[in-house]
Amino acid sequence: MSSQDLCELILVGEEKRNLEYKAPMRWDNDLTKAKITKTVLAMSNIRDGGWIVIGVNQLPNGTFERVGLTEEESNTFNHDDIAPFINGYADPYVKLHVYQVSCENKRYVIMKVDEFEEFPVICKKEYPLADLHQGKMYIRSTRKNENSEVSTLIEMKEIIELAVDKNMRAFFGRLQRVGMISKGVVSNDEEAFRNQIGDLK
Repeated sequence: MSSQDLCELILVGEEKRNLEYKAPMRWDNDLTKAKITKTVLAMSNIRDGGWIVIGVNQLPNGTFERVGLTEEESNTFNHDDIAPFINGYADPYVKLHVYQVSCENKRYVIMKVDEFEEFPVICKKEYPLADLHQGKMYIRSTRKNENSEVSTLIEMKEIIELAVDKNMRAFFGRLQRVGMISKGVVSNDEEAFRNQIGDLK
């Protein structure tokens, strides 16, 4: 990911399901840790994960103002501190990346949250300050750009379908490695699926 690509995320100017802006903050603040942890767990359960941009204020009229971070604020965000803390609440492990970015002569921190690798992420212990509860799954809502507990059939279906897609790709990959089906790119579409099944008959 180039610096220009990261800067473009800052310049989007509106939140999306996979993009959340947060006002200037420091990692060594309890409320910051709570907010970031909940967002990371929620983004890990949507396709393609998401991005968190720190250093952008939301104004009363709903628009966003790029204000950036001070050097001191920016330096508190270190991957080696952030990842272990967040993964203390995540099961399985969430993969994330932390970038220090300069855009329009201002400092920002951007976090990339990967979608789960094999199984959906659940909260593994209580975190009252973040409103996270042991054994619950979180997701970015389709109704509003916010983090919420999975509570609808549609949200659960989305997570299950993503997990099935991943496990089917892994399954066909194993069959290819042992020579049970021909090698090639495993596609998600229905026609390719039928062709692969036909090879097994």
